[in-house]
Amino acid sequence: MNVHTVTLEMNGTEFSLETGRMARQAGGSVFVGMGDTRALVTATADKQPSDRDFLPLFVEYRNKTYAAGKIPGGFFKREARPSERETLSCRLIDRPLRPMFPDGYRHATDVVSFIVSSDDDYHADVLSITGASCALNLSDIPFTEYVSGVRVAETEGELVVNPSFDQLSESNMDLVVAGTDDIICMIEGSCLEINEDTLLDAIDFAHGWIRKLNAMQRELVAKAGAKEKFAIAVPQLDEAKFAAVRDFASAELEAAVRTAAKLERQDALAALQQKVGEQFADENGTPDPVALAAFAKLEKQIMRAMVVKEGVRADGRDLTTVRPITIDLGVLPRAHGSALFTRGETQSLGTVTLGTKMDEQKIDAL
Repeated sequence: MNVHTVTLEMNGTEFSLETGRMARQAGGSVFVGMGDTRALVTATADKQPSDRDFLPLFVEYRNKTYAAGKIPGGFFKREARPSERETLSCRLIDRPLRPMFPDGYRHATDVVSFIVSSDDDYHADVLSITGASCALNLSDIPFTEYVSGVRVAETEGELVVNPSFDQLSESNMDLVVAGTDDIICMIEGSCLEINEDTLLDAIDFAHGWIRKLNAMQRELVAKAGAKEKFAIAVPQLDEAKFAAVRDFASAELEAAVRTAAKLERQDALAALQQKVGEQFADENGTPDPVALAAFAKLEKQIMRAMVVKEGVRADGRDLTTVRPITIDLGVLPRAHGSALFTRGETQSLGTVTLGTKMDEQKIDAL
């Protein structure tokens, strides 16, 4: 198998995408690098759809300690379970990719990024976003959108793409932006106090680099050739069935959606969905999936019409009213600190414990 590589000058170093050297049996694989940091990103999917009514996408991101010439600390010298940072990096990859899969795609899909070389200069998480998109496009998975991610910092008044750790330490901004050529899919980060114009400039700056990385992906896919995409079976929602469900359930559904109490609303919607399933079941009593899909579509239409035309949300609030908020302090007598935050029907119990120098956590990371 031939090895294909594309490169781009970025922040004074080389950003590269390569395929054909490693993980050849994966659905799609990309070796992505910047400086001496390298990530092996693979994408593989089951050809048979699952029976679950959601996209079973699994994303794994692992920093291998050998990547930095280190041995795991502690008594056990094997790679341990994913760290908190690795888990957050998985989510960083998942969020911009998940909405780009085609409607009705229900195949178990694995996207795995192993950081196999780390130079202590560049973050590998944003490299993995771009690598994952490229691996999916090279694979036989019916994923045809190009998504890239970059990190933006500001040093000495200048915006920097994919900054080094030193540049990031001097920046008042750590912003991760992911998107396609046309839209921004995700923004995550932290900033010191900055003005709105600076933030908008940073997002626009990031989008320019995202387009360049998407062009890199297209170039690599054109060179290497993507595998033939497997077909997916998506239940077609015919207008006649939708009209039948609308005539049968629209009045009750509108009343259920307008139920103010959350739990009562959920119970009413579940009962009505079951009623629709029984009404449109086959001779064996199995609910028609097309009818249930029509019910879900009708529910969305009714809720959207309430918001757009009436300016009212499902619980009766207008678009600017916040649910009642209360904060109770010191609710736990023996904890060092505690508070109960309540907003409407949502609650969060927070606690704090003060420790000494001996209680500090030792971080074993690259």
